[in-house]
Amino acid sequence: MPSLQQVRYEALAAEVERATQPFGGLGSRFVGPYTEPIEACVERVDGSLVGFKLREVVLDGGMLVGRDAARQPVAIPLADVKALWRRRFHPRNTATVCAATMVATAAVLAVASSAPIGAIIFGGAVFGLPLGGGICVVLNRFKVLSEWALLYDKDR
Repeated sequence: MPSLQQVRYEALAAEVERATQPFGGLGSRFVGPYTEPIEACVERVDGSLVGFKLREVVLDGGMLVGRDAARQPVAIPLADVKALWRRRFHPRNTATVCAATMVATAAVLAVASSAPIGAIIFGGAVFGLPLGGGICVVLNRFKVLSEWALLYDKDR
């Protein structure tokens, strides 16, 4: 019979495996067994923090495996892990930024031109959506549209 800690490690491994699948697991049908590493942060038992790209949880060896920013391998024993977080993307925040950009573009067009309201709304959508997408790309580079989500906590 597996111990409670072993069951928790297996649940963590399943969660990491699901998170590393492209398109939430739907992509594996189309692209095969490809996995995308997730941005993770580990708090060790000694209190130190380690940030890296997590590829997988190896249960047989009891390790978290990934690469750091310099693409050097990182292996952290599961026994040393106090907490594990992953960076999670917020699609609602992205949609809000795009919608606000489209409305702002339509407002600028309304002030700057004497076109009919339908053309202004259409112009706001046509010019605002790519502009909003560009703003989202820039904000995502600075990690504004995402947050840290707890995957594992040894004390819980």
